[in-house]
Formats: sequence, C-alpha cells, structure tokens
Amino acid sequence: MQTDSWVGQPTTARVTGDMFYYVDSPADPAVERMENEPAFERKVMLSWVALIKDPGCIEAHLFRGSCARDPDLRMLHLQAAVMAGHDLWDPIAEAEGEDMTWWGFAATRPYMRAIKALGLKHHARGDLSAARDCFEALLNMNPNDNQGVREALDVMEADAAPRM
Repeated sequence: MQTDSWVGQPTTARVTGDMFYYVDSPADPAVERMENEPAFERKVMLSWVALIKDPGCIEAHLFRGSCARDPDLRMLHLQAAVMAGHDLWDPIAEAEGEDMTWWGFAATRPYMRAIKALGLKHHARGDLSAARDCFEALLNMNPNDNQGVREALDVMEADAAPRM
C-alpha cells in the first residue's frame, strides 16, 4: 500500500466569521486553481500543492480520495478529509447547538461532501454499518437531505436485503 505523509495531519485552516462562516486556509489559492483546472494531471499536481500548504485540506483530500490508484489510499484520504472537517466544525457546532443549519453555510459543504464520499466508499467495501453511520450523521446535520443521502441509504438497504 502506498502512503502519503500528509494523510492524518491536522488542518492549518481556520473557521472565521460569526453570523456567516468561512474557512480560511493557506491552500485556498491552490484549491481554487485545482477546481478550475481542466487537465487531470495539473489537478493532481495542484492537490499536492494544496496538501503541502494545508495537510488537512478537505478539498484536496476529496480529490485524491476520488482518484488515487490504491483503494486503501483512497480510503485514507477520505478519512483525512472527514477528520479535518471534524477539527474545523465540531467547535462551531457545539457553540451553535441544535440550531446549526449545516447546509445553510456554504463553507460546511466540503466537509459534508467528504462524509458522503466516505459513506459511499464504506458501502462499496461492504461495511454497511460504517456507511449507515456516515449517512445518518449527514441526515442529522441536514434533514432536508440536499445531498440525496436517503437515496443512498435506500440503495444500501436494497443491497443488504436477502434475495428470494
């Protein structure tokens, strides 16, 4: 299995704002270029740059989790993205309480995409319990289900149902 030294490293990003939240990361310029870059090879290079600038860059981990050749490395990147999201958003969620409107803050969406991607990866690997935990966490965060998590749960339940 390949390893990447930045997987599992803490993020250097910080959440700013009080009524509207923003994530301020030294990786932001590389992420913006990565998102607008049409060439795959350049996207890969820019994801490395982003991770050098911020080892916990959620967007870079999401990208690498979608394209790494090694399936274990893909999983590690998705787990790193979710860990970074926990580090960034748990203190805010604790302060906001149950009134936190996760989907209402665009800055939370990369974290939420990371949770969904990790849930889908767990499902693909056959770890239905871990997948369900991810999907249920997202539904608690976003009861309006803007990401279509209920559909993913339905597919997972249909896959798990005994065949007649």
